[in-house]
Amino acid sequence: MKTMEQLDQIRAEITAQLAPRFAQDQAAGVQRHIMVCAGTGCTSSKSLEIIDRFNTELEARGISDTNRVVRTGCFGLCALGPVVLIYPEGIFYSHVTPEDVTEIIEE
Repeated sequence: MKTMEQLDQIRAEITAQLAPRFAQDQAAGVQRHIMVCAGTGCTSSKSLEIIDRFNTELEARGISDTNRVVRTGCFGLCALGPVVLIYPEGIFYSHVTPEDVTEIIEE
């Protein structure tokens, strides 16, 4: 990926693929999906710890029912990992560390 247009295309493709899941979860009260790459490269850069930190922080704030943390496969953006995508907003975070989780939730 070398341009913003390519990133926008990837975002649109992923959003379309996830639309059925979002509709089902929205009916159950889930407002947001926090998608964390758990591919090999991201896992070696602490993405599983990031997932745990998101779950812990959401639970502590009492918002785990409306925010779902989703462990995903590789997004194909290994050089940018760990990668976190927030939907439905379409927010993209790269080079995420466990220490970033609190700030991401607050934003």
